[in-house]
Amino acid sequence: MRPPTDAELALEVTYSTVCATAWILWDTGIHFDVEIECIWQRPASWVKWAYAFIRYAPILHGGALLTLNSNAQFSASGCRGWIYEQLIFEELLTIAVECVLVVRLYVLYNQNKYILWAILLAFIAEVAVMVVSLPIVLPKMSFRPDCLVTSVPGFFAAPWLSSLAFETFLFILTLVKFCQNITRRQSSILFIFIRDGTWAFALIFATMLLNMLMYKLSNTPLVGVGYG
Repeated sequence: MRPPTDAELALEVTYSTVCATAWILWDTGIHFDVEIECIWQRPASWVKWAYAFIRYAPILHGGALLTLNSNAQFSASGCRGWIYEQLIFEELLTIAVECVLVVRLYVLYNQNKYILWAILLAFIAEVAVMVVSLPIVLPKMSFRPDCLVTSVPGFFAAPWLSSLAFETFLFILTLVKFCQNITRRQSSILFIFIRDGTWAFALIFATMLLNMLMYKLSNTPLVGVGYG
């Protein structure tokens, strides 16, 4: 059996982007009535706008990915700019999600100031690594004419590792609360809050790990699967 061609692998990445975008649209549609009640009818706050960015920016960005991946032709500098945009968007989205997760943990720990400061210090360290490493890493990436990333510097893993470390820290804190409340009724609000938070942390961690490993271990179009 012959190995798949780059064109076939690129098509698989497009399929994954279509599936991800369709799933987000479906999830948004079936929960839109709850969203109106719990988000848009509430007073304006930073949480509301963070939610809007987290909820709707990936839909718009997924549409842009599908359009540009199928129709656009890039120069070498255009490829670099497109990869820059994807990575920077992902980091901004990650930071927005983590801000909301930090607030969740602050509530779970009954607004414990020591827990809050520990989380904030870890969060600041993560953002600092991102801000410092991305301008160093991005110019050293190389591309093929079809914008496929062919090589990344060894330091490329730094932003991903900082995010993975921070997500692991948050996940451990959530897991502690989950274990402390495992005997609660499964219909209680606190149990549901902790259960859903645990799933969220686990999925985010798995996605970040997949992205990092794909960029480090693969030089085929499949590197875009995790991002799509």
